Amino acid sequence: MPEVLQLICSLSPVSPPALIATSLNLISDLNDWFELHMNLLGPVVPWILQFATDPRFAYHVAVCFDRITAKCAGPMMQLLPQLFSLISVLEQTTTNGIKVEEAICSLTRAVSTIISKLPAEEAVVAMQQLCEPIIRNLNRSTDATEATHPPSSSNNNNSSASSGANKENEGGLFKGKSYESWASLATRPILWIDRCAFVFKDIWSPNGQSSSSPQQPSPLLPVAEQLIGALLKSCRKFEGTPRVIEHSIRSCRLIFRALGPQSRPLVGPVVEMTLSRHTFPLLENGGAVNNPDTVDDLFRLAQRFTMRATTIFFTHTISQMLFIHAISNLRLDHPDASKSITKFILEILAQLAAAKKTNYSDDGVTRAQLIVDNQAQHITATALWMALFSHSGQIRRDMADVILQIGKHDQEKFKERIAVAVHSLPNDPMKATAQQLTDFVNNVAREKERHAVFNHTRDLAKLFI
Repeated sequence: MPEVLQLICSLSPVSPPALIATSLNLISDLNDWFELHMNLLGPVVPWILQFATDPRFAYHVAVCFDRITAKCAGPMMQLLPQLFSLISVLEQTTTNGIKVEEAICSLTRAVSTIISKLPAEEAVVAMQQLCEPIIRNLNRSTDATEATHPPSSSNNNNSSASSGANKENEGGLFKGKSYESWASLATRPILWIDRCAFVFKDIWSPNGQSSSSPQQPSPLLPVAEQLIGALLKSCRKFEGTPRVIEHSIRSCRLIFRALGPQSRPLVGPVVEMTLSRHTFPLLENGGAVNNPDTVDDLFRLAQRFTMRATTIFFTHTISQMLFIHAISNLRLDHPDASKSITKFILEILAQLAAAKKTNYSDDGVTRAQLIVDNQAQHITATALWMALFSHSGQIRRDMADVILQIGKHDQEKFKERIAVAVHSLPNDPMKATAQQLTDFVNNVAREKERHAVFNHTRDLAKLFI
């Protein structure tokens, strides 16, 4: 391998472009190997840097640094000032703006990875340096872009089409033209909303520095509040543009995940405005079918609330609204959206099970218990329907898990709830005999494992399909 690296490092900017790009891709693929041979990074990094400002290779260079940093953040720390400078240089590029921004996003993630390994005081300063331009430019582009407004409630089913007044803002990077400069793309708030996500995605986690105890504030806190404020400002102005709402929710979710329990002070404003004011109306009257990605992000965010700010979340009226929306959208036959909804419901049931096991109770537990009890029959019936009729095998398995966990939540009422759910199935003309249905209820009611419940629902489905 050292011989191969020596050969690669002999290439210069005048070498064939295809050979340079291939070599950069090879370096990226060696990130796991470099983790075991960090001493060989010495000559490789300067070789990569000589191609960094060439638009033809900027993306390949950025991916190199992103992947190597993910495995070797320590040796890359001394490169932090150069990576910051490289982001600024790429932002002056006048061609191939989409690829340039993809490169910048990869560099942003590399920089954030390095920052996550710094001492807390240094990390605070570096995070401010990384995020301040994002905050400033998101606010600037939001102020300079024409507002969009939601359609009337009677047109919610066509909300995606109705919000076309601002198509440039609605799209992500994929909406740009290949010939557009980066400066043109940077006038769109969506670019900065997505850039924000790259600061946090798969880097800052509850297992890292961001999980500092309340006595040791996370280095993310100083910028997190400003980022949330800028994201919510964009949501307010572009409330008629589902894509902006969706991407903003995703970025908020990643910030909350990074902060862990320290995100609690930031939860309230997001719950009040992004969710209740904008997202819920979008999903009413069947709107979820047209916006499955929004459903996915919404319930990923909701799950973060249940995990990171449990009592605050369940004592807020928004939790009941979210739960009702989750149940009403359990029939959404979209893998990602369904998975997020299912995880949200199962997380609530898991929280209640843990509280019951330890005899713990507070206002949040009491409210969560009431919410689940009031909707348990509806959950059971809807989950059974999807376990039988969904086109996705994974969704059918997930629904079997929902059925099992709702049974564990209240075993005394489980058999009755399954019986009621079975009675509502479309069995006219008859597809399953009364005895077959009774056997199904009895079998499911006594099962303790998901695969066993799934086997019973699979067998019953054969009678109805």
